[in-house]
Amino acid sequence: MASPEERCQALSRALAAVFTRLNSANTATSPCNRRLISPAWGEKQFNSQPQGADLYIDDRLIGQTPLTTEVLETGSDLRLELSGYKTFNQQVTVNAGTSAEHPTIKLILSDGTLQVNSTPSGANVTIDKQFLGTTPLELAMAPFK
Repeated sequence: MASPEERCQALSRALAAVFTRLNSANTATSPCNRRLISPAWGEKQFNSQPQGADLYIDDRLIGQTPLTTEVLETGSDLRLELSGYKTFNQQVTVNAGTSAEHPTIKLILSDGTLQVNSTPSGANVTIDKQFLGTTPLELAMAPFK
């Protein structure tokens, strides 16, 4: 069985993985020597246009925009998903112990799919005077085209 000191040292090593800052004297911090430690994250506010996008930080669903959440000082992977829009991905950071507002993220409409069938099959498919193939045919289409 581990002694109280060994358990404290194990806790200190685990916390060191989360807390990366040094105390004001620039010495390593540890709960065993009762020095204060600082968090390795800050808060960041996120909003999207349109609002209501699912917001993920490091592949964990946080909630829907607009919202404020913790972001690691070393960087976190941000992902926004909203039905009908392209997925938005970006690496984000914030200074530890601070709050910041991320610029509003404008989501882009996703491409659609056009399926063309005919009886009998083999009909020519032309869009904007451009031959695209024969039926049956499935095409990726940009929005509003």
